Amino acid sequence: MTSQEIGKLIELFDGILAASSYKQKSGLLSQAKYYISNQMKNDEIREFFVKNPVNFQTLFSLNIWTKSLDESGGIVDYPEANEIIERIFNSLTSLNDLVFSFYDQVAFILTQNFDEKAKHVCVKCFLEFTKQLDSSNIDSNFQSRQELVSKLKKLLVLFVQQIPNTASSYANVLSDFICFLTVRLNKIEAKFQQDQRKVHVFTCSVFDDNQDLLDSLEKVSNQNSVLNFRVMELFIRLGSISDNHLISISEEKYNLSKKINNFLNDTSDILSQLNCIELLGDLVIPPHGYFYVLKHGYLRNLINYLSVSPDSENALLLPSIIKLFAYVTRERPQESKEHFPEFFNYLFQIALDENLAKHSENISFAVETFCYLFENNLVKKFILNNYKNNFEQLLQRLLWITKNCINDRIKTNALRCLSELFSPDPSLLDCDDADIKWKNSHWITSEWIHMSKEIYEHVTSLISHENFFNLCLSYAKEPFAENRKSAHFYFKALSQTEWGLLLLFTPNKFNCEETFLDGYLLNRSIELDKPSLESKLETIKLMVANLESNSALVSIIGDLTYEKLKHYANEGAFWVRGESSVAFEGV
Repeated sequence: MTSQEIGKLIELFDGILAASSYKQKSGLLSQAKYYISNQMKNDEIREFFVKNPVNFQTLFSLNIWTKSLDESGGIVDYPEANEIIERIFNSLTSLNDLVFSFYDQVAFILTQNFDEKAKHVCVKCFLEFTKQLDSSNIDSNFQSRQELVSKLKKLLVLFVQQIPNTASSYANVLSDFICFLTVRLNKIEAKFQQDQRKVHVFTCSVFDDNQDLLDSLEKVSNQNSVLNFRVMELFIRLGSISDNHLISISEEKYNLSKKINNFLNDTSDILSQLNCIELLGDLVIPPHGYFYVLKHGYLRNLINYLSVSPDSENALLLPSIIKLFAYVTRERPQESKEHFPEFFNYLFQIALDENLAKHSENISFAVETFCYLFENNLVKKFILNNYKNNFEQLLQRLLWITKNCINDRIKTNALRCLSELFSPDPSLLDCDDADIKWKNSHWITSEWIHMSKEIYEHVTSLISHENFFNLCLSYAKEPFAENRKSAHFYFKALSQTEWGLLLLFTPNKFNCEETFLDGYLLNRSIELDKPSLESKLETIKLMVANLESNSALVSIIGDLTYEKLKHYANEGAFWVRGESSVAFEGV
């Protein structure tokens, strides 16, 4: 940049500070944004704002970010300032660059009474650079790394101190930042020590010798119960990373087990109990977290709540407790059966309850829980092998609900649950790139295909395939989006296998080409909203991907059907046939 160009930019920022009206400031910011975005290279932007920090701070100054009344009386702000800040941050190359170049500016932002948008932009930028952090973009010199960690420790204290003054989204991003930073710094240090043939001892650099950070977190958590849970969520997320993080950070530095005990045993505050149970859901998924929770007896104490009266106040905890044990069961079904047999007994009992009028909410939640469990093929197989009688009763009940229930939420969940059982790869039921995902799903083995077919044949022994197909087709044509989506799950499930596609496309008295293929599947006008059109496109992409890998199947269902499906997939969800017309000049 020439000195003349630098002077022009400085003049613009001086004008922003001096301007008295919203229109003047907005106009000058627009000029600055255009100049920075279109006429400056990354290194020029970085050099300018490092050498002129006051102009960087101007973007965050109160008279820019504080909302004010414009001439029309509406509330206004300055989006251009936010865009300039993001452009500045994008000009940087690494976390190292950000910390050493803009440490004073970021500290200034966090210590002044600025709008929370500015702080959110900062923590988001730190998170993005931390995700890219590795040994290639950090100084290999030990002293330089120590200086970086030292500055990050101080900045983290400032970031944490802003939690009470910001929205929950800020705390979530900050939590991500701390977790990523903790892991990346430790891996980098391990790599450097390994290269130097040193034995690496676990360390979490940002927490070690950083009592100020721990004190700040403690001070924030003591302000109110909401902030207390935000801090607790951070340490649970850190603890779920590894056993070392759980013991060395969450337990030793935060005393996590004591905090959990306090909340779970506080029967006077049921909301705190609910929040604590929800947070435990993140901890029970990794093996080390599960054994930690099991060792401290939390799961054993919570499973006892399944026997409480439905009318008691403690019954409010049951949905969260069921959800927690669903997490446990999906990851390790055998251990769930051995340690907590009450869970399966309770879940089957509720799902098979015939009193829909009185217990509709409980039944709906039980069916949703089975949906979640059946997304995992191993859990599906485990339940089928260990609870055969209950499983057959559940199939009958789900089918009855799908046919007869007047509660839309329960019946759509029941059909979704059945579709999970018919699907050899349940992850394909709700995905955006079905064609790509199908080709990468090599784990769909003959075992899962055979199991899904057996379950479907068992269902069609209770209701003919003709009637079941027509029932699902009627769902697909209903005006309510959730009902249509549940039918799409059924079609996707059958689209994953040869036996399913033969059932869908082999012409017969109930499924002729005109009513299903042309009358419904290829008819965009039936779908009433964008999600339904996109869901149908995913289904057709899945069909095409399966047919592409099976030429024999194409010859059975017909080349014309295959070409129509491919044509639809290429056109996309929102294609509309153009109509030409001739205009005549009026006489």
